[in-house]
Amino acid sequence: AVANLLDVLHRERHIRVSTRRELIVPTNERLGDYPLVFLHGRRHFHFTPAQRKALRQYVERGGMVFADAICANSEFSESFRDEMKAIFPEKTLQRIPDNDSIFSRAYNGFDLTRVVRRVPEERDEAGPLRVRTVRSTPHLDAIELEDRYVVVFSPLDLSCALEQTSSLECPGYSIDDAARIGCLLYTSPSPRDGLL
Repeated sequence: AVANLLDVLHRERHIRVSTRRELIVPTNERLGDYPLVFLHGRRHFHFTPAQRKALRQYVERGGMVFADAICANSEFSESFRDEMKAIFPEKTLQRIPDNDSIFSRAYNGFDLTRVVRRVPEERDEAGPLRVRTVRSTPHLDAIELEDRYVVVFSPLDLSCALEQTSSLECPGYSIDDAARIGCLLYTSPSPRDGLL
């Protein structure tokens, strides 16, 4: 997912990227070398108190956390929300308003005011899997500190779409729009009007 997103950033936004993959824990002393931490998952997780403290310091020093629940997994979503509440007890993840300028072309990004979202339909045991699509602004929740978004979370799938393997059972975004949403994090300025 990340490699495909970086490829889109390089191709569409002309941003120099490295596709070298490095998994690091939040307490890694080099965490501050990275402007963005990407988390995704499909099951319950928790951070240690030391990891929570390190993530808080990381965003206070200018970093950003971006996460999505693979296939809109509720277990991961719940864990992520719980962890963000533990890290930022004075804040709550809140939906970014549909009219926020980050969804516009204001910062040389993509127009995200009408992205394609996949919504799996209920079916009976004999019926085929079906998905309907709707157009809307992305559902992104965020935590804001000092007039900038420091945490952005998509409760709907981006990862499977970025891997170009989105399933009919997976509530999330189209392949193209998942990439555009990911690019949003790299094309918006700070403070307040953007993410980084």
